[in-house]
Amino acid sequence: MPTNSRLTDPMFGSPAVLAAFSDAGTVRAMLDAEAALARAEAHCGVIPPQAAQVIGEVCADCALDPDALAHDAVAAGNLAIPFVKQLTAAVASRDAGAARFVHWGATSQDILDTALVLQLAQALQAIDADLARLGDACAALAGTHRATPMVGRTWLQHALPTTFGAKVAGWLDALQRAQARVNAARDQARVLQFGGAAGTLASLGDDAPAVAIAFARALQLELPALPWHAHRDRLADVAAALGMLTGTLGKMARDLSLMMQTEVAEVAEPAAPGRGGSSTMPHKRNPVGCAAVLAAATRVPPLVATMLAGMTQEHERALGGWQAEWDTLPQIVSLAAGAARQMGEVVAGLDVDAARMRANLDLTRGLILGEAAMLELGRHIGRLDAHHVVEQASRRAVADGCTLREALARTLAEDPGHASLLDDATLDRLADPARYAGQATPFADAAVAAWRARHGDPVAPEPAAATTTQGMPAQPAPAARAAASDRERYEAGLAVRRAVLGSAHVDRSLQRLTPFNAPFQNLITRYAWGEIWTRDGLPRHTRSLITIAMMVALNRSEELKLHLRAAANNGVTRDQIQEVLLQTAIYCGVPAANSAFHMAGEILAGDDAGQ
Repeated sequence: MPTNSRLTDPMFGSPAVLAAFSDAGTVRAMLDAEAALARAEAHCGVIPPQAAQVIGEVCADCALDPDALAHDAVAAGNLAIPFVKQLTAAVASRDAGAARFVHWGATSQDILDTALVLQLAQALQAIDADLARLGDACAALAGTHRATPMVGRTWLQHALPTTFGAKVAGWLDALQRAQARVNAARDQARVLQFGGAAGTLASLGDDAPAVAIAFARALQLELPALPWHAHRDRLADVAAALGMLTGTLGKMARDLSLMMQTEVAEVAEPAAPGRGGSSTMPHKRNPVGCAAVLAAATRVPPLVATMLAGMTQEHERALGGWQAEWDTLPQIVSLAAGAARQMGEVVAGLDVDAARMRANLDLTRGLILGEAAMLELGRHIGRLDAHHVVEQASRRAVADGCTLREALARTLAEDPGHASLLDDATLDRLADPARYAGQATPFADAAVAAWRARHGDPVAPEPAAATTTQGMPAQPAPAARAAASDRERYEAGLAVRRAVLGSAHVDRSLQRLTPFNAPFQNLITRYAWGEIWTRDGLPRHTRSLITIAMMVALNRSEELKLHLRAAANNGVTRDQIQEVLLQTAIYCGVPAANSAFHMAGEILAGDDAGQ
């Protein structure tokens, strides 16, 4: 469903996501769903091929009347009913016979939900790209300032020294988790909706399973075990993941905006003509990017709550809960996308004042290093007595307006038992905040290394997207995706790897990455998956069958198990697996085929048992 305000959407959204959920984007996704349904039904012999061809041609170039759709949807109760009427009329104007087969066997929710899934796929892909750019910017910033000392603050008060790199590393680490959650939810939600009037597909009789498989394949969607008209957990999962993402981005914006206060002045948003100005105060440089992100982080949680509340749906089709999603989920996606885009721009162009960070460390005249002094002194007199001495010295520093180093030296000198405990060199060392940053720098290095291990080199700026005649971004062909850069190749490879092997397996593999094995895994993802599996020379199910045969020939049992389990994701049937294994018996030897049949039998039996 669309969200649109020409005045505020550019501030809180991103162009790709706004396009996906615009009026035109919604209608285009519905047309794509209807065209794919007709092709699938013609493929299965349910409707005449000529009818499917005409329906597809009309869906490709017809211009429906959005005002009439909006008007008629009020009485109809949903957009699909007037949409199907307009589409049927458009098809009838070319071929009255073909018009009889528009929307054959489907229900309104099938088209609306499937269109939503297509919109989500486009929007979440754009969000993932923005998160990759943001993560790259954070990694670069954390690396540059890995050892830049600054104040660590707890309860908004000076606590202990840290480094700016460590602070950014915390953002980066959380961002990486948020991105993984969103991508996992995206993959789970990339499923066809096709159940007919009450979720039984009775309208298609015995042809229903074949049509559903062909329908899903035509749209490059997964086919779920059964329709999900009243089971909205996948969409709620997307909403929750995006809610946590906006919270993570909001945390970054909150930290940065506090660091941008005039009294702190450690960072500033990128300077640009017209950015961050005031209508009355020309001296101001407002954190406008952070404001947009914080607004999203404020607005999204109650929208997520709406999605969760809407899960208690009635029987086979819902009254109210489904309808509550129509505007809610697009708003969540759009706000999260806008927050990711805004934060990416802020971090990439952030002005960092390292000198001001160092000066702020000195505001307390060394009191921030009280713990360091206490622990060093505690080596000689015990922690409790050391705490008492440093507390006395701290009060003295405040009263006399001197540094903690000076006050501590005087306090120790006044007690004969303590006078020789800390010499001048030790006191000087204790007064240097850079020496008491603990593991801040290694933490920054570790976060950057973890990001690089999973994401490779920084992503290059994307060229302007081509658009279709309907104003929607054109979808690049798989082969076109496969070469522009290592990063794009990696992202393409990771996407097809998830589609083939399943997100759960891929996520487990990513969690096992180490600095030692990450280069090899990245190489495999870029070239085995990003180059070979994305090529359009062979259908994916054919590549899956070839891979199974090769694993049998090479006696690679673990890889064979993996690809046997993944075969269903690529549309491979049991009969096809059986034929391939019979072929291997002749060309690879009976023992190898026998082992493969045994293994495949166990895996397929497990699938039957719901394992």
